[in-house]
Amino acid sequence: MNLKAQWQAWGQRIAVLSQRERVLILLTGLVLLGAAGLYGWLDGADPRLQQDRMALSAAERDLEIMELENLGKQARLKRDPNQGVRDQLAQVEADLARLAEGPDRRSDPGARDAAGTGGAALPLRQPSHAGPQFAGADPADGGRAEGQSLQAWYPASA
Repeated sequence: MNLKAQWQAWGQRIAVLSQRERVLILLTGLVLLGAAGLYGWLDGADPRLQQDRMALSAAERDLEIMELENLGKQARLKRDPNQGVRDQLAQVEADLARLAEGPDRRSDPGARDAAGTGGAALPLRQPSHAGPQFAGADPADGGRAEGQSLQAWYPASA
């Protein structure tokens, strides 16, 4: 049976059907074609969907990390960055006030403090390597230039 005869046989079968049956057959065919097309489109969308899910989870992790970093930065902003300097300045001012009100304890070891007890001598501060550097200074020698006396570091008390 050739193709032309087959089409004629199908045509005669459809001609015998009522219009309602013809519409139902047409709609059924359209639904089947639509389902096949939709399946093909969704099948191709599955790898894209997986990639999108992976990208979304990576973006959520990055967002969580950034939120934690922001919390840390906000906490640092609430702290006063100059508090250490203020504490050092208060200590220096207290040392200066103690020196101004009492005898020089470095030169008189038997001097008494306000309570009448023998006061301990104030410790001398050691030079730091972050201190002033002089031309020709040797870092192994505390930053002093050759032949320079320690009086540059420890001025004489008045």
